[in-house]
Amino acid sequence: MAATRLNRYLALAGLGTRRSVEGLVRTGRVAVDGVVVQEPAAAVEPGATVTLDGARVATDGLAGVLVALVGGDVPSLAHPSDLHLAGTSPDGRLAVLLSDERLARRLRALGYDAGRLGGLRPEEGAFRPLDAGELDAARGLARAAQRARARARDGERELPDEQPPGHSR
Repeated sequence: MAATRLNRYLALAGLGTRRSVEGLVRTGRVAVDGVVVQEPAAAVEPGATVTLDGARVATDGLAGVLVALVGGDVPSLAHPSDLHLAGTSPDGRLAVLLSDERLARRLRALGYDAGRLGGLRPEEGAFRPLDAGELDAARGLARAAQRARARARDGERELPDEQPPGHSR
């Protein structure tokens, strides 16, 4: 199980940078599982509920992570989004998890390769957030596949150029 520092958790939720959210924590506005926490480095365990001024903290918009698998399995993560498997690397060491379940399902159906992502590779059981460019690329791949399927489907329905006598389009 991969615990996450509270300031990182809040930053992943889009509330600011790790440094800028420290003020929210130090002023007693943040609670973990109902207990007010005033230390930004406090650990948030997977499955914990984090609140800000009594409202549950969650990401706004698409979020995703590159995670290092543990024995081929996705470890439990402390993240402000519900994350869904979008794809794994061929070597079984990495996975991409996304907050958009539909997009994750589409990418998984395409055989999305998490190993194609560049950048820092997390240590076993750890994760790194996907940047905006990586998230846009994942969306683009799914859209391109959807357009290709639509073209193939439309191509199958086209009538041949030569019609039998007495047949009109």
